[in-house]
Amino acid sequence: MFVLEKFCFFLSLSTGTLIIGILNLMYGLLHAIVEVEIALSSYRMRLDDEKQKYAHTVSVVFSDNSIPSMQLIFGAYLIYGTIRAKPTFLFATVFVQLAIMAYSSCFLVFAILVLVVKEEKVANPGQIINELCKIPVLMYFVSVIHSHYEKMTTQSPPFVDQLNRRRDTADGDEITLAY
Repeated sequence: MFVLEKFCFFLSLSTGTLIIGILNLMYGLLHAIVEVEIALSSYRMRLDDEKQKYAHTVSVVFSDNSIPSMQLIFGAYLIYGTIRAKPTFLFATVFVQLAIMAYSSCFLVFAILVLVVKEEKVANPGQIINELCKIPVLMYFVSVIHSHYEKMTTQSPPFVDQLNRRRDTADGDEITLAY
């Protein structure tokens, strides 16, 4: 994977990673609010069939809300990992973004196959366009997060540099660690 130098051509990678984390947090929170409102509205409606009411609530809370809730949690991980300089949190977020991208790709392939083979619509065109737009954006987000992760893991902490400068007798290209 290639390593980027800047986010959106002029911001640093740490700022870009924070922006991506904030966007994930906002998306997760807004989606959670909407899903909770949908679940509460099903309780407010007086359905004749009690099983249908509970089945609708369970399907809204557990199946439709899994990706935004993952984005909410890992958006917080991303912000924490960027602020505290913990590359492990960034690495975990890269995997989640890749999983979301894989899910979107599988959805697109399934929707197109069903449309071609059965000539039926599985998803409305808005959902397909949404997934088509989401994949390149997620690819860019993964590239930014991974670039920042690489930058964090290849840089040595400042205190190690200070130790090396005091006791270093080697030439400038050689790195020695003082224990």
